[in-house]
Amino acid sequence: MEIDWSDPGVYVAAAGALIGVAVGIGVPIFMVRRDRFDEERLEQIRALNKATFEATGEYLTKDEIEKIRPPRWMDTREFRDDD
Repeated sequence: MEIDWSDPGVYVAAAGALIGVAVGIGVPIFMVRRDRFDEERLEQIRALNKATFEATGEYLTKDEIEKIRPPRWMDTREFRDDD
């Protein structure tokens, strides 16, 4: 099978394939890194909340926590069994 490199459609298809592979690999890597960073941030907030409770006897309010870490879309979802 020969590829006619003089056809502009071949260049478009090759560029689309390269971009598709880059996005298909890059996006999941980015999402995993964001999840790891978010998990580390949650651990820091838990430690801060515990230290605040030990120092003042009160936990951080929901508004204070949202200023430190805005809620993600998965945080506000309700998981219900509708069976």
